[in-house]
Amino acid sequence: MRNLMRTRVTGRHGHATNSIVGELLEASRRPHDAFDILERVTRREPALERHLLRVANAAGRRGFIRITDVRAALVRLGLVTASRILLEAAHRAEPTRFDPRPAPVDRAA
Repeated sequence: MRNLMRTRVTGRHGHATNSIVGELLEASRRPHDAFDILERVTRREPALERHLLRVANAAGRRGFIRITDVRAALVRLGLVTASRILLEAAHRAEPTRFDPRPAPVDRAA
């Protein structure tokens, strides 16, 4: 159970997440406020807003009307799909401090 909780508050490779990913994860823990949280975070981050609108207007999802508003994009995609898309985009943009090289060994000891 502890490992599950740790993955909720840490990002790639166990490092602390940035505030955007943390806020998006908070939306998954508060389903009654999820829509408002997703909308607030998306409006604050222009890159996430552009990405969400691009996905909402993609050929496979597009209706007769072009979406230009975050709220309409969230409604068109649904909360589960929109939160998944936003989390993936924010997580991808998160800088990583992972170094795949093994730690140096101190041979003097």
